[in-house]
Amino acid sequence: MKKTFIALSTFLINTLSFGQVGINTQTPMATLDIVASPSDLTKIDGIIAPRIMDMQIKIPV
Repeated sequence: MKKTFIALSTFLINTLSFGQVGINTQTPMATLDIVASPSDLTKIDGIIAPRIMDMQIKIPV
């Protein structure tokens, strides 16, 4: 019973968890959002990972 409870709890926590990581930003807009801090302010730098919905992962085109 204890093993079943632990396995079920682990599965539910992993299924329901959602995280976003931001580097040089307080409000990440994707799973991994990296904003550069350029020394030349006339250029726009940075990268944002593509947003992929659950349906796109389950049914690739």
